[in-house]
Amino acid sequence: MKRVFTAPTVTETYLMKGILESEGIEAFIKNEHLSGLAGEVPFMDSWPEVWIVDDAEAEHAKAIIDDYQRGLKSL
Repeated sequence: MKRVFTAPTVTETYLMKGILESEGIEAFIKNEHLSGLAGEVPFMDSWPEVWIVDDAEAEHAKAIIDDYQRGLKSL
């Protein structure tokens, strides 16, 4: 399992998880409920994360994420 994405909101992580799954990459969310600890732990440690199950798909997953983010910046 590898972490491929992290964001300050759970909404962003679910969006990215859905995009990866639509490309056939099995993914799941970690730290989904840790936002309540912000202030108690370093803020980035409580951000939700997208992890993929198959390490061999990590580069492909990161490329999909990069392409998506690049598309947002061009809007």
